[in-house]
Amino acid sequence: METNMDKLYFSWDEYYQLIDKLALQLLALVKEGKINQIISLARGGSIIGDALSRKFNLPLAVMFTSSYTGNQRQGLIICEDIAKQYNTLGDKILVVDDLLD
Repeated sequence: METNMDKLYFSWDEYYQLIDKLALQLLALVKEGKINQIISLARGGSIIGDALSRKFNLPLAVMFTSSYTGNQRQGLIICEDIAKQYNTLGDKILVVDDLLD
């Protein structure tokens, strides 16, 4: 892992190890039926969402968001549509992304 003033940089191996660590923390919730759908926030959450969906055999949906507008002012844009595997969403949704502000 490398650090730069405001950011941490991980290798792909480190990234997947962190996803595995997260999956272990979520395992009990999945087994108890407290999570039955994963929504990843595109683009950054796509890899995490895909990995967790495969590990837990849960349906994956993708919501497109952007944290910047065209003039680069901070804000949040959330698309109204969700791309999903099935016609309906689960009722116990885990939302994943790769950023924490």
